[in-house]
Amino acid sequence: MRRFRCHSAAVLSTCVGLTACFGPPSGPTPKPTPMESAKPKPPPPPPPPGQRIKPTFSASSTAIPDDLRAKMTGVTWREGCPVHLDQLSLITVSHWDFDGKAQTGHLIAASTHAPGLEKVFEKLFEAGFPIAQMRPAHEHDGSDDKSMAANNTSAFNCRKKTGGSSYSEHSYGHAIDINPIQNPYVKGVRVLPPEGKPHVDRNADTPGLIMAGDPVVTAFAEIGWKWGGNWRSLKDYQHFSATGK
Repeated sequence: MRRFRCHSAAVLSTCVGLTACFGPPSGPTPKPTPMESAKPKPPPPPPPPGQRIKPTFSASSTAIPDDLRAKMTGVTWREGCPVHLDQLSLITVSHWDFDGKAQTGHLIAASTHAPGLEKVFEKLFEAGFPIAQMRPAHEHDGSDDKSMAANNTSAFNCRKKTGGSSYSEHSYGHAIDINPIQNPYVKGVRVLPPEGKPHVDRNADTPGLIMAGDPVVTAFAEIGWKWGGNWRSLKDYQHFSATGK
C-alpha cells in the first residue's frame, strides 16, 4: 500500500495548517486565557430607527409635601374637614391618554387606600384604558363643576355631596371620579357635567367609558370598591368608593 506524506512540497501547497493534513488535534480544547475571558462583550445593536419603546407602568405614594399642602389649604382642605392632611397621600401613577400616549397622573386619597389604588391603575394601564387627565382637585380651584368639565379624574376634595348637605366620600379620601364627561352623574333629567349628556345612553365602544363587568369595574371590585353605575335611585357612572356611598 502506498503511503502519502504531507512533507511533499506539492502536498504542502494544498495543506493549510496542520488541521488540513492531520485533522483537529486530539485532547481537550484549550481554555481561553484570562485576558481573552476579560474582553468585554459587544453591546446589543440599537433598535431600528423610528422603533418605539413601549412605556411601562410606574406608581408611587408619598406623604403630602409641604408645597402641596399650602396649595390645598383653603381650597380643597380646611380646618374641620373629616380628615387631616397627615392622613392623605399623593399617589403618582402612569396612565394612557386619549391619544394613546403614556402620561403621569396625580391623585390625593386616604393613605390606607394608596396600595390598592396603585394596583387598580396598573390594571387599567395594562388594559389600555384611557384617562383624559388626572390632577388634584385644587388645580381646578376645588370646584367639582370645573373639574368635571375638564374631564379630570380626581379623588380627595373636602366638599358636600352632589345635591346634599353632608360631606361627600371624597372629603374622606375614600372616593374617586373617572372621566366625568364619558361617565356622567345622572339623576332624572339632571346630567353632570352637562358635557356628558351624549353619554347618558351608554355605548361600550366609546373610549374612556365605563361599563358593568369591564376592566375598570372589575379592578375596583377586586380591592372592595363599589361603582356608582350600579346605584338604583340615580347613576353616578364616574364614581367609585370604598364605602359604596
